[in-house]
Amino acid sequence: MSKQPVVSIGIPTYNRHASLKKTIESVLSQTYKNLEILISDNCSTDNKTEKVVKDFLKKDRRIHYYRQEKNQGATRNFQFVLDKSSGDYFMWLADDDWIDNDWIFRCVDFIQNKDFEFSIVSGITRFDDDAVNTRSDIEDLDIILDNKYKRIIKFYKNVQFCNIYYGLIPMKYAKEIKCEHQLADDWLISARMLFSGKSKIINDVYSHRAQGVSKDLVSLGKYHGIKKLTDTNFPFYIAYGASRDILKNPFYKKRISFLKRLIFAVVIYCVIICRYSVIFIKKRI
Repeated sequence: MSKQPVVSIGIPTYNRHASLKKTIESVLSQTYKNLEILISDNCSTDNKTEKVVKDFLKKDRRIHYYRQEKNQGATRNFQFVLDKSSGDYFMWLADDDWIDNDWIFRCVDFIQNKDFEFSIVSGITRFDDDAVNTRSDIEDLDIILDNKYKRIIKFYKNVQFCNIYYGLIPMKYAKEIKCEHQLADDWLISARMLFSGKSKIINDVYSHRAQGVSKDLVSLGKYHGIKKLTDTNFPFYIAYGASRDILKNPFYKKRISFLKRLIFAVVIYCVIICRYSVIFIKKRI
């Protein structure tokens, strides 16, 4: 690679000093060196998170540390590191995740000089918590269709863990992201990115994730203030959110007419409901 563009890595964190250390170490050990590392401490109360980061600050000038005066919630903390970023590419890295040491190099090497044809590039994801070891390639989010509407349809037919959300994004597209505290916001953001460009999964490089609040529907529902999130009502929440996003989000409003948004919103609603209906029926056969 003749020229190394700057890759901004946003790490929002809160009270996870132990796992955060491994996260930062995985970033600093990257074979790709032209990095901007943005760590936002969401007013941790463990008295250890700040110390962990400041120990790394002494060793590496690429790290930029921000400590919030009060906890602003995870969603705003994710948005904060994105807003502070100034590189050519952006990626989020959760404070309990880590990446292979050539993850960034491989992603940049693929996406560079593609003339913004690809909006997200990622490796395969493994879940390493609670004895789970699942590969993200079961999602089939290698979406290289030329038609932007078909890309989103394929996304909603296949998405499960939405690991491309933590992929590498050209800053041109990343700066249009607006995070919101809502169910499956990572799905909605990824769908918008797929409207802008294609997604690529690199098959022999890995990120390692803990599932956090998304490990089960009870935890996920509690996090979003939904009293009873179940296998039965989950598809309707997702379908409503996805279709509403297409109709109401400014991202789509400035790109698609109302009539086309309305038709596409109905299509996506039906795609999601049909997908989960098939899953529901298969479970009961």
